[in-house]
Amino acid sequence: MAHYRGTPPVHTDDQIDAFFSHYPDFTYQRDQPIYSELHHMYDTFNWRRENPEREEAWKKFRVAVIETFNSIFGSDAEDLASWQRICRSLGITPIPQGLSEARKAVVQTHVNLVDLLESVRNGSPVETFSTLEELRKYTVNEGRYFPKEEAYEGGLLRYLLREILNDQTVFSVFIAASDHEANDYQK
Repeated sequence: MAHYRGTPPVHTDDQIDAFFSHYPDFTYQRDQPIYSELHHMYDTFNWRRENPEREEAWKKFRVAVIETFNSIFGSDAEDLASWQRICRSLGITPIPQGLSEARKAVVQTHVNLVDLLESVRNGSPVETFSTLEELRKYTVNEGRYFPKEEAYEGGLLRYLLREILNDQTVFSVFIAASDHEANDYQK
């Protein structure tokens, strides 16, 4: 069963906005889901798969998503403030005061990273899930995958990503951890 948690403050003028600003002939609607806007832009420019402009836009979009996440939450996996920002955005209360407690609280929460990012960008509550399987089904059904390759270059994101298999490719999409992984963060 899905749950909705706190409403985070709105974060404006980020790298995703900057990405879309490079396409002035496209009417970008910030309040819409970011992937919907990307696909709407593809349609606007009639960019089909394997179109070089579409492929270039996709690469730049993925980087913008990672940069936006890092600018909002931070990129240092050893920074307590970064983990606490994520806790606040997830509606975790009370906010843990120690690094291992904050990590544990985050990794025990099942949330789609695209949803988490959009909730902070738009000030809407983020949906969390009771189980990893509920999150997996939601992610696959909605196609809300977080870019994986670029994320592994960052510190904090590398610890948040987990793998989920879709029919064609493995995508990183969510924060979730088994009890074993959560216990690793306590060490």
